[in-house]
Amino acid sequence: MRERDFIQPNKNTKKLQISKVFALLAIFVLATFAFAEDGQIHLVYANGMTHTVESKTYYEFDVQAYMTNGNDVIGDGMVYVEYPIDVFNETVIYNQKVSVTKTGILADKDPIINADLYRLVNIVDTKMNMFAITFCSNYQNPDFKSYYASLSSDPSNPSDLLHVTMEIAQYRASSVSFPNTVPDYQLLYYDYEGGSCELDISEAVEVVYKTPIVEDPIDEPGEDPIPDPTFIGNVELASFTASLKKSIVTLNWSLSSESDVLEYIIQRSGNGVDYTEITRLEATQTTKKLNKYSCTDNSTIPGIKYSYRLDAVDTEGNIQSLSTTGIATKPSRKKADYFLDNDDFALETSYPNPFNPSFTVPFTVSRAQDIEIMLYDMSGKIVANIASGYHTAGTYKINVDCNHLGSGVYLLRTLINDSQSTQKMLLVK
Repeated sequence: MRERDFIQPNKNTKKLQISKVFALLAIFVLATFAFAEDGQIHLVYANGMTHTVESKTYYEFDVQAYMTNGNDVIGDGMVYVEYPIDVFNETVIYNQKVSVTKTGILADKDPIINADLYRLVNIVDTKMNMFAITFCSNYQNPDFKSYYASLSSDPSNPSDLLHVTMEIAQYRASSVSFPNTVPDYQLLYYDYEGGSCELDISEAVEVVYKTPIVEDPIDEPGEDPIPDPTFIGNVELASFTASLKKSIVTLNWSLSSESDVLEYIIQRSGNGVDYTEITRLEATQTTKKLNKYSCTDNSTIPGIKYSYRLDAVDTEGNIQSLSTTGIATKPSRKKADYFLDNDDFALETSYPNPFNPSFTVPFTVSRAQDIEIMLYDMSGKIVANIASGYHTAGTYKINVDCNHLGSGVYLLRTLINDSQSTQKMLLVK
């Protein structure tokens, strides 16, 4: 037998082995595409409300989710909640100030033994102002998948997941959110088969409302409720307008008729929610066909959108709101002096720079919104939380004490909506 006859089978064997490898790779690729999910999970924080019970105020909100470009069953996931410390205090899980309940698809049970399909694995503080909620499915058997409900694919009707209740320590308007500082937060959700699902958190933010809802007291037998006072004045408002000249706002209103009115109150708001009285004018009670009134507001801040409310007070002291009007004051600033500058927010250059051991961060908020200003060292570590959370409209000058830091270059990062800026700050001791 020739040598070639011995070599030929070896070549055939190698070809067969290579063919098997390519076949396995083809199967793997097909399987990968078959189980790959093109969908994206959108987390939603919604239905925020406050509730007062026995002198304690609680904030509640729902965690919901929906999927776009796909339809799947959630297997595991994590929900992070970042909150303002000045409203809820810190480490709220450790201090037992939070309760979490499963809702919607996470509260479903299997129809055979009535057992929970999902369980809460862990609820723990991850930072002084942040906690995490971890959940997972109790079964990872394909035979049980039919018992699970798929995540909603309708953005207008997302699936309920959790209901969170937090005890409020000091009440003010603020917000809670899923922080985008969580590393690789897009990879926190998995489907029933263990495949990773991309996560969107742009809707995972909810306002803590300013006015709490108080439980109605139980009426004692035989006691009639006290009726609300009735406004006895007669006021027919013809117009209520605001005009601006330089930084002075002039308010004018005219009345077609008025009687039994003692005075008028002008109130101002920088966020459209919280109003503060700025002046009162005595009613003239004249018999003119059109009574006219006017007053000025000299204490405005450039760049702020103001709302003004006109109230009437009758001779019995009862108040009735007549109308509201709004006006935006013009910004008076040089673009070169600002790192961030738009209709809603303006960040000025922090000073002094270089500094020792403190510096000031000046900025103006034109409408109430969430703001994050952090100081980082050159390694990317946060060394100072300068401003975080909900800020009402106004001008701020925040002093930052860096006495605990060593000499060197630090990065001042500001994030508001989708805009951000970074300033280099030099500490010289």
